[in-house]
Amino acid sequence: MKYKLEWKYKLKGTEDILFTSDLIDGETALQAGEDIEKSGKGKEVIYYDEAGTSWSTKEMKKLLMEVEEDPHDITVFFDGGFNKDTGQAGLGAVIYFKQGKKSIVCGQMSFLMRWIIIMRQNMQPFITP
Repeated sequence: MKYKLEWKYKLKGTEDILFTSDLIDGETALQAGEDIEKSGKGKEVIYYDEAGTSWSTKEMKKLLMEVEEDPHDITVFFDGGFNKDTGQAGLGAVIYFKQGKKSIVCGQMSFLMRWIIIMRQNMQPFITP
């Protein structure tokens, strides 16, 4: 999941200035938030997830520890193709995700020869008058 940071910057003699980051991964967000707090220039650092839920730095640390072994940052790609010469069709899927500190890729491709034969038998030619 991606998170964005929001914090108030302390500027002498004026009101605090509100800053918001782009969406970034959890580890980077926590590291940036802790760095902002340690510098002494930022206060009230709040983390927002993609659903809009807010988290304090302490809650964010706990959350990242809990979800560390769960699959996250999941991306799925599907693809298909058809070879006119052989009449073979294929489908494929690739899943990218992170689990703990590892990035994992799972993929599967399958030919659909049997399905194509069945479809050809059941299809009626389309003829225009």
